[in-house]
Amino acid sequence: MRELGERGYEPVMLKVPGLSESSDAVWDVGKYVEWLGMQLKSEKHTIIIGHSNGGRIAMAYDVAHPGQIKHLFLVSSAGIYHDSQSASMRRKVFGGVSKVLKPIARGPIRRVLYRLIGASDYGNAKPNMRQTMVNVTDHDKTFDVSQVSAPATLIWGREDKATPVDDAQQIQSRLQNPGELRIFPGVGHSPHGDKPGEFADIVDETIKGL
Repeated sequence: MRELGERGYEPVMLKVPGLSESSDAVWDVGKYVEWLGMQLKSEKHTIIIGHSNGGRIAMAYDVAHPGQIKHLFLVSSAGIYHDSQSASMRRKVFGGVSKVLKPIARGPIRRVLYRLIGASDYGNAKPNMRQTMVNVTDHDKTFDVSQVSAPATLIWGREDKATPVDDAQQIQSRLQNPGELRIFPGVGHSPHGDKPGEFADIVDETIKGL
């Protein structure tokens, strides 16, 4: 936000329910698309920077409202369903561990056990947000990235484990109007946080070229 402001922009960071703003509701991508529509109801030709689940929501919004997004920056975006054997096993482990831990583990013990199986986000979430995580991931099973028509730039971290670079390449290959894929070496799931100056430069250069 600061880096973009120094380059003359006035970015608005939306408070996403359940993520950057507290929510007791259970969400799915459809509800998030409706929510985003409310945020953008007075805007036209919007430029959206969507990180992780924000990228997933932005792509789904573009499919539901084609032509309203002028440019889309997908930053370590979710949206690719992982149906590998390891991912399938992890989902089964999450479900099994959740049932086992509920009666026997509380507080710090529960969080440590979730961290050990690589599910710290799930373990730290409130019950409604755990179901929300399941809902948004299930959305990826049937979402067709090739329906996204907004011009898009992809920005990724080379060491991203949550949404690996292979996801970026799959998304780029399916988009109707793919732009550059910019990969930051030595960076994980938060290229905008780890390299804010370089990130803002890419956004600035891209917008000036529109």
